[in-house]
Amino acid sequence: MLSKWAWGVLSATNVQELAHAAVLSGAEADDLVSLSSLGSYGQQPGNCHRDLVRKYCKDLWSPEREQRAFKEDVDACLSHYSWLAKHAAENGWLQWSIVPKHHFLAHLPDMATHLAPRASWTYPGESMVGTITSLASACTANTSARQLTKPLMAKYRIAMHLRHSMNLCQE
Repeated sequence: MLSKWAWGVLSATNVQELAHAAVLSGAEADDLVSLSSLGSYGQQPGNCHRDLVRKYCKDLWSPEREQRAFKEDVDACLSHYSWLAKHAAENGWLQWSIVPKHHFLAHLPDMATHLAPRASWTYPGESMVGTITSLASACTANTSARQLTKPLMAKYRIAMHLRHSMNLCQE
């Protein structure tokens, strides 16, 4: 049930309801009892998702101490790199240029307050955009840009389902 929730097949409320039905029918697995208690045993269904995330996705957030250290490290890195880029430019050297990845890096500490980079890291300019680009080119024939989203997302969802069902996901 958890994998179906993680992949968007079941909502957190559905997971709670199914687990509760299983417990009522005599199932005694500890995980089912725990899942049936989500959202105050279904009395607060709006809290089911929050409860699932807190219980099973503990490593999605970095501790505050790590967030501060990460921000300090990123700031120091960007400061030093900026000095190198300025020094190189003043001397006419064609190295140490500031690129879009540096702008993205500057935003990482803020993003890390919401989600630990180690739990979800995909640099937008690399693997994920490559996947989306391949899917987009597969469904763009004679499709206007404003109509592209629907077939693209349908193919993306199918691709992710196949990837998951064929156990191609990295652990």
